[in-house]
Amino acid sequence: MEKHRIIAEHATRANTRDLKKPNEDKIIADEENGIYILLDGITRPHGEYEQSPYQSAACRVNEVFADAVYRRLLARGTEESVRQALRSAVELGNAAIADYRGVKTEEEWQFYPATLGIIAVTEGDKLCYYCAGDCLGVLLRGSSRLLFGRQQVLEAVDMLGVTKKERYGLYCNKPRNKLSYAVFNGDSVAAEGGECSFITLYPGDTVLLASDGIAGYLKYERVDVLRASSTAEMLDASTEYDRPPFAKYADDKSVIKLDVLP
Repeated sequence: MEKHRIIAEHATRANTRDLKKPNEDKIIADEENGIYILLDGITRPHGEYEQSPYQSAACRVNEVFADAVYRRLLARGTEESVRQALRSAVELGNAAIADYRGVKTEEEWQFYPATLGIIAVTEGDKLCYYCAGDCLGVLLRGSSRLLFGRQQVLEAVDMLGVTKKERYGLYCNKPRNKLSYAVFNGDSVAAEGGECSFITLYPGDTVLLASDGIAGYLKYERVDVLRASSTAEMLDASTEYDRPPFAKYADDKSVIKLDVLP
Protein backbone atom coordinates (compact mmCIF):
# COMPACT_ATOMS: atom_id res chain seq x y z
CA MET A 1 0.00 0.00 0.00
CA GLU A 2 1.80 3.08 -1.28
CA LYS A 3 1.82 6.18 0.91
CA HIS A 4 1.26 9.38 -1.04
CA ARG A 5 2.54 12.80 -0.15
CA ILE A 6 -0.34 15.25 0.14
CA ILE A 7 -0.31 19.03 0.21
CA ALA A 8 -3.27 20.57 2.04
CA GLU A 9 -4.73 24.06 1.77
CA HIS A 10 -7.94 25.43 3.23
CA ALA A 11 -10.06 28.57 3.48
CA THR A 12 -13.28 29.66 5.12
CA ARG A 13 -15.49 32.75 4.90
CA ALA A 14 -18.53 34.02 6.77
CA ASN A 15 -21.98 34.46 5.30
CA THR A 16 -23.47 37.71 3.99
CA ARG A 17 -26.78 37.38 5.79
CA ASP A 18 -28.32 40.53 7.20
CA LEU A 19 -28.00 39.42 10.81
CA LYS A 20 -25.27 39.25 13.40
CA LYS A 21 -24.36 35.63 12.74
CA PRO A 22 -20.72 34.50 12.87
CA ASN A 23 -19.14 31.95 10.57
CA GLU A 24 -20.62 28.63 11.72
CA ASP A 25 -18.23 26.49 9.68
CA LYS A 26 -15.21 24.87 11.32
CA ILE A 27 -12.02 23.42 9.79
CA ILE A 28 -9.22 21.28 11.21
CA ALA A 29 -6.57 20.35 8.64
CA ASP A 30 -3.72 18.27 10.09
CA GLU A 31 -1.50 17.45 7.13
CA GLU A 32 1.10 15.65 9.26
CA ASN A 33 -1.38 13.12 10.65
CA GLY A 34 -3.67 13.05 7.61
CA ILE A 35 -6.77 14.18 9.52
CA TYR A 36 -9.22 16.63 7.94
CA ILE A 37 -12.43 17.82 9.59
CA LEU A 38 -14.91 20.23 8.04
CA LEU A 39 -18.09 21.06 9.96
CA ASP A 40 -21.12 23.16 9.07
CA GLY A 41 -23.05 24.31 12.14
CA ILE A 42 -26.80 24.61 11.73
CA THR A 43 -28.17 28.14 11.90
CA ARG A 44 -30.77 28.86 14.58
CA PRO A 45 -33.70 31.32 14.43
CA HIS A 46 -32.45 34.79 13.55
CA GLY A 47 -33.81 36.32 16.74
CA GLU A 48 -31.26 34.43 18.80
CA TYR A 49 -28.38 36.21 17.05
CA GLU A 50 -29.98 39.60 17.55
CA GLN A 51 -30.48 38.94 21.27
CA SER A 52 -26.87 37.84 21.72
CA PRO A 53 -24.79 39.48 18.98
CA TYR A 54 -22.17 37.23 17.43
CA GLN A 55 -22.95 34.39 19.84
CA SER A 56 -23.77 31.05 18.28
CA ALA A 57 -24.75 27.72 19.82
CA ALA A 58 -23.68 26.07 16.55
CA CYS A 59 -20.16 27.49 16.91
CA ARG A 60 -19.87 26.10 20.44
CA VAL A 61 -21.14 22.70 19.30
CA ASN A 62 -18.62 22.73 16.42
CA GLU A 63 -15.72 23.29 18.82
CA VAL A 64 -16.77 20.50 21.19
CA PHE A 65 -17.56 18.03 18.40
CA ALA A 66 -14.39 18.74 16.42
CA ASP A 67 -12.14 18.43 19.46
CA ALA A 68 -13.62 15.05 20.44
CA VAL A 69 -13.37 13.70 16.88
CA TYR A 70 -9.82 14.94 16.38
CA ARG A 71 -8.53 13.52 19.66
CA ARG A 72 -10.12 10.14 18.94
CA LEU A 73 -8.57 9.92 15.48
CA LEU A 74 -5.15 10.87 16.84
CA ALA A 75 -5.44 8.03 19.36
CA ARG A 76 -6.29 5.36 16.76
CA GLY A 77 -4.47 2.11 17.46
CA THR A 78 -2.33 0.36 14.86
CA GLU A 79 -4.67 -2.65 14.78
CA GLU A 80 -7.81 -0.56 14.32
CA SER A 81 -9.17 0.11 10.84
CA VAL A 82 -9.74 3.67 9.70
CA ARG A 83 -13.42 2.96 9.20
CA GLN A 84 -13.76 1.73 12.78
CA ALA A 85 -11.94 4.81 14.04
CA LEU A 86 -14.12 7.17 11.99
CA ARG A 87 -17.34 5.65 13.26
CA SER A 88 -16.08 5.68 16.83
CA ALA A 89 -14.90 9.29 16.46
CA VAL A 90 -18.25 10.62 15.23
CA GLU A 91 -20.06 8.68 17.96
CA LEU A 92 -17.81 10.26 20.58
CA GLY A 93 -18.22 13.70 19.05
CA ASN A 94 -21.98 13.33 18.99
CA ALA A 95 -22.03 12.14 22.62
CA ALA A 96 -19.84 15.09 23.63
CA ILE A 97 -22.49 17.58 22.48
CA ALA A 98 -25.42 15.81 24.15
CA ASP A 99 -25.48 18.39 26.95
CA TYR A 100 -26.52 21.01 24.40
CA ARG A 101 -29.80 19.17 23.83
CA GLY A 102 -31.21 21.25 26.67
CA VAL A 103 -30.80 24.41 24.57
CA LYS A 104 -33.77 24.51 22.20
CA THR A 105 -35.09 27.21 19.93
CA GLU A 106 -38.16 29.16 20.88
CA GLU A 107 -39.97 28.26 17.69
CA GLU A 108 -42.87 25.83 17.51
CA TRP A 109 -40.80 23.14 15.79
CA GLN A 110 -37.93 23.17 18.26
CA PHE A 111 -34.54 21.81 17.33
CA TYR A 112 -31.26 21.53 19.17
CA PRO A 113 -27.89 23.15 18.46
CA ALA A 114 -26.28 20.87 15.88
CA THR A 115 -23.63 20.40 13.24
CA LEU A 116 -22.94 18.20 10.24
CA GLY A 117 -19.88 17.70 8.12
CA ILE A 118 -17.28 15.63 6.34
CA ILE A 119 -14.36 14.00 8.13
CA ALA A 120 -11.50 12.38 6.23
CA VAL A 121 -8.38 10.42 7.10
CA THR A 122 -5.61 9.53 4.65
CA GLU A 123 -3.79 6.23 5.03
CA GLY A 124 -1.45 4.84 2.42
CA ASP A 125 -3.16 5.24 -0.95
CA LYS A 126 -6.65 5.63 0.57
CA LEU A 127 -8.78 8.53 1.71
CA CYS A 128 -11.41 7.26 4.14
CA TYR A 129 -14.31 9.58 4.89
CA TYR A 130 -17.46 9.95 6.93
CA CYS A 131 -20.03 12.42 5.62
CA ALA A 132 -23.30 13.63 7.14
CA GLY A 133 -25.82 16.25 6.05
CA ASP A 134 -25.02 18.59 3.17
CA CYS A 135 -21.24 18.70 3.05
CA LEU A 136 -19.60 17.43 -0.12
CA GLY A 137 -16.50 15.66 -1.35
CA VAL A 138 -15.14 16.08 -4.88
CA LEU A 139 -12.41 13.99 -6.51
CA LEU A 140 -10.68 15.55 -9.53
CA ARG A 141 -8.82 12.99 -11.62
CA GLY A 142 -7.54 14.02 -15.03
CA SER A 143 -10.45 15.87 -16.63
CA SER A 144 -13.06 13.98 -14.60
CA ARG A 145 -15.02 15.03 -11.52
CA LEU A 146 -16.43 12.47 -9.07
CA LEU A 147 -18.72 13.59 -6.25
CA PHE A 148 -18.72 11.63 -2.99
CA GLY A 149 -20.35 12.16 0.39
CA ARG A 150 -23.85 12.59 -1.04
CA GLN A 151 -25.76 15.68 0.07
CA GLN A 152 -28.50 13.95 2.05
CA VAL A 153 -30.61 16.99 2.91
CA LEU A 154 -30.78 18.21 -0.68
CA GLU A 155 -31.85 14.75 -1.83
CA ALA A 156 -34.77 14.83 0.60
CA VAL A 157 -35.81 18.27 -0.63
CA ASP A 158 -35.61 17.34 -4.30
CA MET A 159 -37.56 14.11 -3.89
CA LEU A 160 -40.25 15.36 -1.55
CA GLY A 161 -40.68 19.08 -2.10
CA VAL A 162 -41.39 19.43 1.63
CA THR A 163 -40.84 22.44 3.85
CA LYS A 164 -37.83 22.72 6.14
CA LYS A 165 -40.09 22.12 9.14
CA GLU A 166 -41.61 18.98 7.62
CA ARG A 167 -38.23 17.70 6.50
CA TYR A 168 -36.71 18.12 9.93
CA GLY A 169 -39.57 16.45 11.74
CA LEU A 170 -39.87 13.47 9.41
CA TYR A 171 -36.36 12.68 8.21
CA CYS A 172 -33.71 14.13 10.54
CA ASN A 173 -31.89 11.21 12.21
CA LYS A 174 -34.42 8.59 11.14
CA PRO A 175 -31.92 5.95 9.93
CA ARG A 176 -34.61 3.38 9.04
CA ASN A 177 -36.08 5.74 6.45
CA LYS A 178 -34.38 5.80 3.04
CA LEU A 179 -34.67 9.59 2.95
CA SER A 180 -33.18 10.08 6.39
CA TYR A 181 -30.35 12.54 6.78
CA ALA A 182 -27.85 12.66 9.63
CA VAL A 183 -27.35 15.69 11.87
CA PHE A 184 -25.10 15.65 14.92
CA ASN A 185 -27.24 17.01 17.75
CA GLY A 186 -26.64 14.52 20.55
CA ASP A 187 -29.39 12.17 19.35
CA SER A 188 -28.23 8.62 20.12
CA VAL A 189 -28.86 7.43 16.54
CA ALA A 190 -27.31 10.43 14.75
CA ALA A 191 -24.07 8.68 13.84
CA GLU A 192 -25.95 5.80 12.17
CA GLY A 193 -27.12 7.88 9.23
CA GLY A 194 -23.87 9.12 7.74
CA GLU A 195 -21.95 7.73 4.77
CA CYS A 196 -18.68 6.01 5.65
CA SER A 197 -16.51 4.84 2.76
CA PHE A 198 -13.17 5.40 1.01
CA ILE A 199 -11.60 6.34 -2.30
CA THR A 200 -8.25 5.19 -3.70
CA LEU A 201 -5.87 8.03 -4.45
CA TYR A 202 -3.42 8.29 -7.33
CA PRO A 203 -0.64 10.81 -7.98
CA GLY A 204 -2.09 13.87 -9.66
CA ASP A 205 -5.48 13.59 -7.94
CA THR A 206 -7.05 16.57 -6.21
CA VAL A 207 -9.62 16.12 -3.45
CA LEU A 208 -11.95 18.90 -2.29
CA LEU A 209 -13.90 18.73 0.97
CA ALA A 210 -16.50 21.47 1.25
CA SER A 211 -19.50 22.89 3.06
CA ASP A 212 -22.69 23.43 1.07
CA GLY A 213 -22.03 27.18 0.77
CA ILE A 214 -19.54 26.46 -2.02
CA ALA A 215 -20.95 23.15 -3.28
CA GLY A 216 -22.70 24.59 -6.34
CA TYR A 217 -19.50 26.15 -7.62
CA LEU A 218 -17.51 22.94 -7.10
CA LYS A 219 -20.10 20.92 -8.99
CA TYR A 220 -20.19 23.10 -12.10
CA GLU A 221 -16.92 24.98 -12.48
CA ARG A 222 -14.50 23.53 -15.05
CA VAL A 223 -12.17 20.89 -13.63
CA ASP A 224 -9.05 22.60 -14.95
CA VAL A 225 -10.07 25.85 -13.26
CA LEU A 226 -10.61 24.10 -9.94
CA ARG A 227 -7.23 22.42 -10.17
CA ALA A 228 -5.49 25.75 -10.83
CA SER A 229 -7.33 27.73 -8.16
CA SER A 230 -6.31 28.32 -4.58
CA THR A 231 -8.96 27.77 -1.93
CA ALA A 232 -9.29 31.55 -1.44
CA GLU A 233 -9.81 31.97 -5.19
CA MET A 234 -12.53 29.32 -5.08
CA LEU A 235 -14.39 31.25 -2.40
CA ASP A 236 -14.13 34.42 -4.50
CA ALA A 237 -15.33 32.75 -7.69
CA SER A 238 -18.20 30.96 -5.98
CA THR A 239 -20.04 34.24 -5.35
CA GLU A 240 -21.80 33.85 -8.71
CA TYR A 241 -23.89 31.16 -7.01
CA ASP A 242 -24.84 33.48 -4.12
CA ARG A 243 -27.29 35.56 -6.14
CA PRO A 244 -30.64 34.80 -7.75
CA PRO A 245 -31.62 32.47 -9.32
CA PHE A 246 -29.25 30.30 -7.27
CA ALA A 247 -29.55 31.88 -3.81
CA LYS A 248 -30.60 34.97 -1.87
CA TYR A 249 -27.33 35.41 0.03
CA ALA A 250 -23.92 33.85 0.56
CA ASP A 251 -23.89 31.09 3.13
CA ASP A 252 -20.78 30.32 5.17
CA LYS A 253 -18.18 28.81 2.83
CA SER A 254 -15.39 26.38 3.66
CA VAL A 255 -13.17 24.19 1.53
CA ILE A 256 -10.14 21.97 2.05
CA LYS A 257 -8.03 21.17 -1.02
CA LEU A 258 -5.77 18.09 -1.01
CA ASP A 259 -3.28 17.70 -3.86
CA VAL A 260 -1.79 14.21 -4.22
CA LEU A 261 1.78 14.61 -5.42
CA PRO A 262 3.48 12.32 -7.96
